[in-house]
Amino acid sequence: MGGVLPSNGAAETPIPGFIEEPTLLYDDLDIRVIWRAGSSNYLLITFGDLVGLANGLRFAADIPAAKAGINCIGIVAKRPNWYPVSSIHAAFATIAPILRDFSLRITYGGSMGGYAAIKYSKLFGATHIIAMCPQWSIDPTECDGHHPGWASYFEPRLSGMGIKTEDVSGAVTVMADPFDRIDRFHLERIARAAPNLLVIGVFFVGHHITHVFAGTKTLVDIIAAAMAADQQSLIALSRSARKDHNVRFEKLIDIGTRRMPRFAGRLISSRLREGRLDRRLGAKYAILVISQYLKAGDPSSAADYYEIVKEDFAEPSQAIVAALLVCHANGAMPAIKTTHRTVIYFSLVLGFCVHAARGSLEGGTLLPVHFDLVGRGLALFVNIGPSRVYLHAHPDGRIGFATESTSVPVFQMSPSSGEWFALEARNLFLSAEREGQITANRTEIGGWERFTIEIAVSSDHP
Repeated sequence: MGGVLPSNGAAETPIPGFIEEPTLLYDDLDIRVIWRAGSSNYLLITFGDLVGLANGLRFAADIPAAKAGINCIGIVAKRPNWYPVSSIHAAFATIAPILRDFSLRITYGGSMGGYAAIKYSKLFGATHIIAMCPQWSIDPTECDGHHPGWASYFEPRLSGMGIKTEDVSGAVTVMADPFDRIDRFHLERIARAAPNLLVIGVFFVGHHITHVFAGTKTLVDIIAAAMAADQQSLIALSRSARKDHNVRFEKLIDIGTRRMPRFAGRLISSRLREGRLDRRLGAKYAILVISQYLKAGDPSSAADYYEIVKEDFAEPSQAIVAALLVCHANGAMPAIKTTHRTVIYFSLVLGFCVHAARGSLEGGTLLPVHFDLVGRGLALFVNIGPSRVYLHAHPDGRIGFATESTSVPVFQMSPSSGEWFALEARNLFLSAEREGQITANRTEIGGWERFTIEIAVSSDHP
């Protein structure tokens, strides 16, 4: 095991892959301590967060530490207990012999683990501390009326758990999002206990910082920069890691949909078009933007944005939800559009569905066909006076009034594409025939079997 402090105080590059099997050092009702030897000239002591509770010989950052060949002690909680003092002190006796072999000791953790990395830094003689979005205390009696979060996990034995100056040793680096209200409170309190604290802002990621900094290279780079007190490198690492990360993007969208829907809408659209955003997730965000426009009393912008993103939805059902939202606010109903640039009507003269140019009511003999979204299908209907009459596929393929009243007939949508969809009934696909009929008589999907949703001008004129 290495342990002599280099003259410049820097971390030497460990040998990748030079690693021993993990061994159990200590185990009680609250924590588990694992040791795995590597080739680094420093010792990394990690504390797990709420996501990484005890599971065999796994511990926080175990995989990247192993890949990088880092000497590592992993301390893992068995439940959300914020590492009780009694257990840590009991475990210290088994850890102490390993500590003596290293002059460079780094405590590391996120959230609950970040708290422990700072709280027990003096006990472990840490030369450096790296804490991501740590808590100062979850004891409400210490927080002067502030809500510290995680209140359901507080228990009496944690009373007075707040980090104090006498708990801290070494150079403390905290990485946190200062725009997160709760994390900012904890950051301010930790700064009182560690006046020389180095804070690296990781903006617009909230409390999800550990996800942003996942990976072997990132871990090694953060450790090297923190040990060298290289603030500019840490800022650059923060900027690079969060720039294109989904966590930051989701946070920006969450803020944007509530405060700046136009900005959020542009961001969603550009990422969808560039293929940098999952289409299902993008559709969810797009619907939030539309909802925010409507909440702000701007249905025109909601309709405009729907037209921009409607082809980017992952599933027809998502496009339909968005269309229904827009139409409801505009006092309109969406129409089912064919590839002939026509929409579906029900002909009172013929007794079945046809397609015609939008607005072709033909003296009141064509009724607009409306629909409800039912799971991944559509229930088609027409309004006759105050009554809603559902439509279904007859044995001859024509789409007419439903003759069975036991359940609502549903036309299944297929495939899962937001650009267009097919409608299926009786194991056959609906087709917009050249002659104007809508019939369920195709076994394969071609051009005439593809439909889209279009927002109508009014509820009476699709």
